[in-house]
Amino acid sequence: VFVPWNSFHGFNPGHIITDDFLPIYTLLSYFNLTDKELAMIHIDLPDNNSTRRWDNCQNHWKLCKPYMERFLPLIGTELRKTSTQFTATLDSIPSSSTTTTTTRKEKTRYVC
Repeated sequence: VFVPWNSFHGFNPGHIITDDFLPIYTLLSYFNLTDKELAMIHIDLPDNNSTRRWDNCQNHWKLCKPYMERFLPLIGTELRKTSTQFTATLDSIPSSSTTTTTTRKEKTRYVC
């Protein structure tokens, strides 16, 4: 399940649970997807004066990381399984028409 998200004030456990992970879990539960593997892509905000980045995890990663590691398992994933829009890749298995059995990287035809 593709889950784009941004953590605002993620170095506060109350915010990370109620503002970030509870809405994600609620949507997964509503659509009966809680048992599916998550592809969580953390959306980093642009570095300009029009965005409120001052209390975002981009600026406070050392404070946010312990809470991410502790609370991400509550929604079925781990920090090492997440990425950002800058580091995300698509790994796919070749179709059955090819004889190779190795995994290769391909461009997706889907745009989000």
